[in-house]
Amino acid sequence: MIMFDTNRELELTIPSPDGGKTVAVRFPTDDQWIERMRKLRTVVRTIGRGKTSTEIENSEEVDSDLVNAVRINADGPALDGAEASAVIDRISRADADEAEREGSEYRIRLRVPGAVTLHRLRMPSQKEILDYRRSAVSVLDGRRRQEIRINLRAAGDLYDKLKTGLEGYAGDVPIVHKSAVVSELLATLRNEEDDEDEGF
Repeated sequence: MIMFDTNRELELTIPSPDGGKTVAVRFPTDDQWIERMRKLRTVVRTIGRGKTSTEIENSEEVDSDLVNAVRINADGPALDGAEASAVIDRISRADADEAEREGSEYRIRLRVPGAVTLHRLRMPSQKEILDYRRSAVSVLDGRRRQEIRINLRAAGDLYDKLKTGLEGYAGDVPIVHKSAVVSELLATLRNEEDDEDEGF
C-alpha cells in the first residue's frame, strides 16, 4: 500500500503556453493551511432582485504567498497567481468516497495525491456538531456584502475527537484531509436525518 507522507517532496508541472512550469514544494504544515484559510476572503454581494454573487477576492495573492513559503526550487520558473492557485489545488486535493456506516462508526475512504487513505470515526454527539458549527465559520455582515471566513482548526479538532482508526499515512494526517473527512461525515449525517424526516 502506498502511504501518504507530508514529508515527501512534491514536484508538479503546471501546464502553460510555454510547455509547462515545474515546481518542487514541500507539503504545507497545518498552521500554514489554517493561516491560508484565515486569509481567504469569500465575499457574498447582493446584486438586486433577490440575487447574490459569491467570489473569493484574494485567492491568487494568498496562494502565491503559500507557494513561496513551501517552495524548494526557489530558482525555478516564476509562477503567477493563477499558477500558484493551481499548485495549491493539486496538493490539497482530498476526495472523499461516500461514508459507510458500521454501527456507531463510519468508514470514509479519502483519495489524496498519490494514495488512498481510510479513516474511521465515531458518530459525533449533537453538542460536538453544534460546537463545530459555531467555530468553523464566521460571517461579517455589511449593508450589501457578507464576508465569510473559515476556521480550519475547528475541523481538525473535531476529527481528533472522533477518530477511532486510520490507514494509509506514514505520519500525521494533514488538516486539509481532516477537514475533507469531517465534511463528508457531517453530510452523511444530514442525509440520514433527511431520510428519517421523510417518514414523519
